[in-house]
Amino acid sequence: MTSKWFTLVGILILSRLTWIPADASSSVTILEQTVHDKVNQYRTEHQLPPLTLDPRISEQARIHSRAMASGKVPVGHAGFGQRTRNLLKIISLRHVAENATYNQGYTVPEQQAVHDWIESTGHRVNLKGRYNLTGIGVVRNDVGEYYFTQIFVASL
Repeated sequence: MTSKWFTLVGILILSRLTWIPADASSSVTILEQTVHDKVNQYRTEHQLPPLTLDPRISEQARIHSRAMASGKVPVGHAGFGQRTRNLLKIISLRHVAENATYNQGYTVPEQQAVHDWIESTGHRVNLKGRYNLTGIGVVRNDVGEYYFTQIFVASL
């Protein structure tokens, strides 16, 4: 009986590590950090300085990802002007850009998102731009779609 209990606990623990609930902010933060690391790896490979992850910018990115995940706005850049105005209230900036995407069914959704951005000319321009700050928001909805927003900021 004891070995069955340990097996069950082991399965539950393994499931807990691989399953990412829609509202688990700590899991989403791990995905956001992974996106940040992969983007900085890409920038380093192209002799560009790394971006500093700023939680204030990430909050704006998360708000947009939540809106896309809930269907309030389409996948894209709806509301970008308002996000920029919100950032201007808290950060002195020269310019700002944004990448957004979504995916579903990938084992490593954050890796797929960065790959898709690298393969897209417009998104790649932002990845390689003269920015020093970034914020990343990742939200998973109830049907397993992952929504990604990355905001790039060149601060003064």
